[in-house]
Amino acid sequence: MNFEREIMTGLHHKADPALLLDPQALAALMERRPEATLLDVRSPGEFAGSHIPGSVNVPLEVLKADPGEVVRRVGGEVAVLCQSGVRSQEAAELLKGAGVEDLRMLQGGINAWRGAGLQLKAGKGHWAMDRQIRLVAGGLVLASLSSSAVFPAAAWGAVAVGAGLFLSAVTNTCAMGRLLGRLPYNRRDSYSLDRALGGTQEMMAA
Repeated sequence: MNFEREIMTGLHHKADPALLLDPQALAALMERRPEATLLDVRSPGEFAGSHIPGSVNVPLEVLKADPGEVVRRVGGEVAVLCQSGVRSQEAAELLKGAGVEDLRMLQGGINAWRGAGLQLKAGKGHWAMDRQIRLVAGGLVLASLSSSAVFPAAAWGAVAVGAGLFLSAVTNTCAMGRLLGRLPYNRRDSYSLDRALGGTQEMMAA
């Protein structure tokens, strides 16, 4: 059961259905239009773990810092994706605001792509962000409840985690995911926007 899909509800209620493509439709689109940019907005660590061949990694935080520059470099048609679809909606809104007119989103993200049996390029294993969030949130709840046997006030830690997850669902954001995305584990020292987008054409042909 996917954390982002279950906890951060409302994604596809807000997303424009006309922008959404299922995995097979996206694969067909990329075959017909190889010049289109397949933009993966997950963290560099997640991207290194597995990604769709030919996709370009621009983490959501990098895109948020300067969407205009990203749009200037990629141009043309863009299909955006993340792990399960939550981050790609925010990315799509940024891209549209920066001037991308021909935009698509992968419905269900990499999880749906993998579930459809389509090709992924695997690298060194990095946990997907939704799995990391489940680990941290679950660990905090367990630690809070276990500690509450000795320190009753510690139970409020579990309440705080629950409140955070509730707010994530209501606002369709994930502060914990953003914090985890800044950890060295989720970054690559060699990552830069110049490197990611400077070789876009070569990456799309890979």
